This record gives sequence, structure tokens and C-alpha cells, in this order.
Amino acid sequence: QDPPLMFSEDYQKSLLEQYHLGLDQKLRKYVVGELIWNFADFMTNQ
Repeated sequence: QDPPLMFSEDYQKSLLEQYHLGLDQKLRKYVVGELIWNFADFMTNQ
């Protein structure tokens, strides 16, 4: 499905790919590193 449904694995994959592409453009200019951190996943059934 395009775009992927929000909170699906495909959505997360697409989001992270775009996130890293954006940071890669700023690498060595403004960004010295990157880290994805998710405090909590509120959509789980666990």
C-alpha cells in the first residue's frame, strides 16, 4: 500500500529511510551523528 498505513512496519521503514536521507544531506555541516530513539510504542497490544 502506498503510502503505508501509519504505525505499520512498512510505515516505520519508509519513515526511517526518509529520516536518514534528510540527515545525510546535513552530515558534516550541522550533524555529527544520528540516533533513533522511541520512548514507547503506544499502538501495541502487549
